Amino acid sequence: MKVSVSNLSLMKFNPFIFVNGRSREIHLPDFAPTSKMDRTLLGTQKDCSDESKGIFYRMEDMFCWALDFPRVSANESAWRYPKERSSVVKAYKKYNEWVTNKTDLSWFDSTISGNVNEEELY
Repeated sequence: MKVSVSNLSLMKFNPFIFVNGRSREIHLPDFAPTSKMDRTLLGTQKDCSDESKGIFYRMEDMFCWALDFPRVSANESAWRYPKERSSVVKAYKKYNEWVTNKTDLSWFDSTISGNVNEEELY
């Protein structure tokens, strides 16, 4: 089936990887696993997934297991990641707010004044 780019909704796109076997999936935050995922792994160790609440692939602090950063074109700059031994919280001042309310999608835009701590970024 061929899908037109104009008909593709990135908000519903669910790319994922699997680790050490097909039954261990890692999805973007709050996307449900596929039927091939071993659901007994959800909510174990530092994962706070709660299928009954629609919460998937989040850690105890609600931080995400994976993130996807869109770019309008290949000419745009890529996401600037935090330095070793730093954290996304130190580097991006609005990250915690986004984790909580998921409304400010500009939290990772390093071109917006005040969004980043330059000393914490590569």
